[in-house]
Amino acid sequence: MFSLTGHIKKKIQDTNLRKYKFRSHTKNKDIISKINISKIKRGFICDKKELSDLNIYRKKVRNYTNIYKDLLLFNWDGNDYYDNEYIKNNYDLKYWDKNYPTVDHKISIIYGFKNNILPSIIGNLNNLCLTKRCINSSKKHKIEQDYIT
Repeated sequence: MFSLTGHIKKKIQDTNLRKYKFRSHTKNKDIISKINISKIKRGFICDKKELSDLNIYRKKVRNYTNIYKDLLLFNWDGNDYYDNEYIKNNYDLKYWDKNYPTVDHKISIIYGFKNNILPSIIGNLNNLCLTKRCINSSKKHKIEQDYIT
């Protein structure tokens, strides 16, 4: 069976190897420093008072989303939610490839934030689907109905 946790660990190791020339960075202080600076710049680690309301909302949604990721993958038939193309084998691609499967929020995080929808609803299993990276990127802030029509 496919393991999301193992897949994410491999993805992190591949990224570390590509960016920093080390597969595991836990013992290299220069690498740890570069990674932390990168995380701060991207808003992944900082004080809550430094985060905008949208970023706080986004983090809450991601926390709920992470709860359901494994279950989403376990129940997935392998087809892209939007175009029904079989993409389960696309996990063999590099994660930055446009055809790599990604988790999508049918009602986008930004739409949920602007319309005061609870993060628990946006990050819920019923609002999650799997689609190709290129479709997820082109959908941006749209909700499922706006994207399909």
